[in-house]
Amino acid sequence: MSLSRPLRNTKARITVEDEEDRISRLPDELIHQILEFVDTKLAIQTSLLSKRWKLIWKTLPFLKFRWVQQGSPTNTNNFTRQVLSRRNHQSQISSLELAFLPAGLFAKFVEYAISHHVQYLNVHLRRDHKPYKLSNFSSNSIQKLQLEMKFGDSISELDCWDLPALNTLHLTSYYNNHVENETNLFPALVNLRNLTWFFRQGLIKADCVINCPQLVNLNIYAYTYVTAFNNHSGNFILVAPKIRNISCVGLFPITFGLSQLESVNMKIRDRTDGRKIIPGSKLMNIYYRGFTYMFQSLGSTKILTLDLETIEV
Repeated sequence: MSLSRPLRNTKARITVEDEEDRISRLPDELIHQILEFVDTKLAIQTSLLSKRWKLIWKTLPFLKFRWVQQGSPTNTNNFTRQVLSRRNHQSQISSLELAFLPAGLFAKFVEYAISHHVQYLNVHLRRDHKPYKLSNFSSNSIQKLQLEMKFGDSISELDCWDLPALNTLHLTSYYNNHVENETNLFPALVNLRNLTWFFRQGLIKADCVINCPQLVNLNIYAYTYVTAFNNHSGNFILVAPKIRNISCVGLFPITFGLSQLESVNMKIRDRTDGRKIIPGSKLMNIYYRGFTYMFQSLGSTKILTLDLETIEV
């Protein structure tokens, strides 16, 4: 009995070591792909699984810092700073996701990622954030950009980004009551093919020319009360000779120009809008005028898709 117990312990220890060795033998590229699906904090915690994993997080090409709350505790901010300072600075970053980080820390991460040739950048600024220059996002490597911010104070005639490699752009803007320079968003996006634009509150107040020579797919979502035609809203002017597919949710002035459209999908409202449309009501008349205005620009469309509520209007 006294001899069998040490033997069992030795066998168990060998089994554990063998299992650890199996994990350790995985190539870095495969480990990176596994850790891509979790945030950076959890990825670092996986260092307990294997001795070789202890430092693998320092070379991760994917960084994710997505805090649920807009206010982050001090220890969380300190952790984020430690990740940035202790990372292997010779390793490139292909993807960076940030949400609700303090302004100073946010700016450092964006600058760091751009200097390390980031290709995918997903950033959500705090809703009370201070003006942040678009030129801070300028990069020769970014191919996909998802950006949620307050554009009103961040766009000026003297400030514009330069993103020659960008092909996909997702914008979410809010508090646009004084925005008059959205046109400055697009001149430097010469290779943009896919544009999605969400309006959380307010619409553009001046004409916005979407001048993108390579644009193929456009999606505009206006989650706002439909008074765009009564409140001197600006007009979307689409100058995109290669545009083929457009999806619009909400009503807003838009001119499609001479583009040959393959398909257009139009919905008056988002499904989260609970107001009822009563025939003959003021709301119905607003919808009718807005839709009629938009409909006049769709003469060259091959496939036009309307939901039932739009048809009723």
